[in-house]
Amino acid sequence: MESEKNSMTEKGNKRLSILITLMITLSSFSLFFSTTTPVVLAEKTKPTAHAGGPYVGYINASITFNGSKSKDSDGNIIGYRWDFTNDGIYDTDWLPVPTTISTYTSVGGYTVKLQVKDNDNVTGNATANVTIKPLPIIYASTEAMNVIQMTFGLQFTRPFYATDTNGDNITDTFTDPNHLLTLVHFVKISRNVSFLLSTGNDMIPEFFWDTKANKIVLLTFISIQMTETWIDSEDRIISSDMIWRENGNIYILDDSSQQYILTYGYTILPPIFNPSNGTLLKFARPTVTITFLEKINLTIATFNDNDILDQITTIDYKTIIFSPTLDLTDGTYALNLTVQDDEANTLTSTSTYTIITEKIPTAEFPWLIITLIAIILIIVVILVILRMRLII
Repeated sequence: MESEKNSMTEKGNKRLSILITLMITLSSFSLFFSTTTPVVLAEKTKPTAHAGGPYVGYINASITFNGSKSKDSDGNIIGYRWDFTNDGIYDTDWLPVPTTISTYTSVGGYTVKLQVKDNDNVTGNATANVTIKPLPIIYASTEAMNVIQMTFGLQFTRPFYATDTNGDNITDTFTDPNHLLTLVHFVKISRNVSFLLSTGNDMIPEFFWDTKANKIVLLTFISIQMTETWIDSEDRIISSDMIWRENGNIYILDDSSQQYILTYGYTILPPIFNPSNGTLLKFARPTVTITFLEKINLTIATFNDNDILDQITTIDYKTIIFSPTLDLTDGTYALNLTVQDDEANTLTSTSTYTIITEKIPTAEFPWLIITLIAIILIIVVILVILRMRLII
């Protein structure tokens, strides 16, 4: 019995050993196949900011900052913002473009900071140096002032000067602290900046100041009368700073090395209506004065399509006066004039007026007053009669 029990125990132990071995083997097999490999996420690359520069500008003049050389190796840059003084406070919001414009109000050196942002919201920074200089100023030379003093008898206590106000290396502003010279026109001759100047308060220049050579060139005026007009086959055009109109004259700054061919178109200038067009009038017989800037001949005159040529008064062939012969009723009226000059040029002008006359209220018959007077008279008569009877 005991041997059988031992035999059974041995068999049980073997079975247990086999079971444990199987379980360990299955467990190892499960661990072998169920173990997961950890995923390592790649670190996002920062975009590379490039603030451009170094920048050089002038006080109160615009500077364009450019961050277009900024890059992102694993995506796209979607935003740019700028700190113009690198003080930690960004002066712009996130911009979708790499360029922006700013100005500095003080001379000196600055650091501008650019921050860029890519499509993963990762940012990168860069800085650049900024140098701000005073505005370029050109003072009149002693020789230039001496020419003006000897020619026109003016005495300068301080030199006049020209300033480049926008930092484009072109002096564009004239200043005379002596208040003796008047700027008439700004011109560029052969790319040299010059100022046409007058010695009085008028707009007729006597000389121009060449700021590059810093010398005075006296002007000579000639009057011409055009006898024919034709178009140059090369279609050359005089720049706007070389020709201008002033006081009814056309001025052309002549360059002796060039040949000019002028094509001049002419029209009659519009007149001045008084009262002006669209005026509301409150009287039935208004007077309208029309003034032209040159001599004209009146050919057609209508007032609401009615011929009024015989009702027009003309003074010195420039001023026309119209007043209707009859009172006008309320309504809108159009005054049309057609004139012609000596060169057969014509011009038609129209002015519209609205008539609204003030109505004088009709007085009502004073029945109440008359009734009161009648009552008073009756009372007086009755009193007189009663008094007479008492006397009798």
